[in-house]
Amino acid sequence: MYYRGGVLRFGKLTMSDADMELIDQSPADPFDFFQDRYNDQLVAGYSKNTRDHGLKVYMPDYYRIAAKQAAQTSAHR
Repeated sequence: MYYRGGVLRFGKLTMSDADMELIDQSPADPFDFFQDRYNDQLVAGYSKNTRDHGLKVYMPDYYRIAAKQAAQTSAHR
């Protein structure tokens, strides 16, 4: 997913003249992005700034995070 131009707000950050690409960490399957829980995906991934002051964000699929969170919850019971 690529965002370009305009103002983009995510978390406490605001990007004007947006230049941000969300990249699937496992491109062998379709990118499972969940807008309502995007912060979980941001935290589980990593980002790199570009020379043009843009941002490339590498994110795991949401279902992978949800499965990991469910396993951790059941392990703590």
